[in-house]
Amino acid sequence: MRVLLDEHLDYRLAQSFPTGFDVRSAHWMEWAGMSNGELLRAAAAGGFDVLVTADRSMRYQQPHPPLPVLVLEAGGTSLRHLRQCIPQIARALAGPLEPRYYVCGPRARGWDPGR
Repeated sequence: MRVLLDEHLDYRLAQSFPTGFDVRSAHWMEWAGMSNGELLRAAAAGGFDVLVTADRSMRYQQPHPPLPVLVLEAGGTSLRHLRQCIPQIARALAGPLEPRYYVCGPRARGWDPGR
């Protein structure tokens, strides 16, 4: 599964994903600075299966994403905060995902696939 990390997430988070995930950052892809809509389109066209972001406003700015988007509510974007989300991210990525927003993380009041 190909996973794209939004530019505001610490790229070192990629090392915390379970084996078998191809995790890249927007910086690595040279997509930093793109608008949310441009990033979503580039990720879908680039063959990514999911985008992981901490941008909670993305789901209001781009209500119909072309691929699944995991929105992390971790209390911050430091690596320490983000690593707390890995178990929920792994559970989310294990199941079937539709092109919509999924909220996860310790501050998300548990896994909430409906948001």
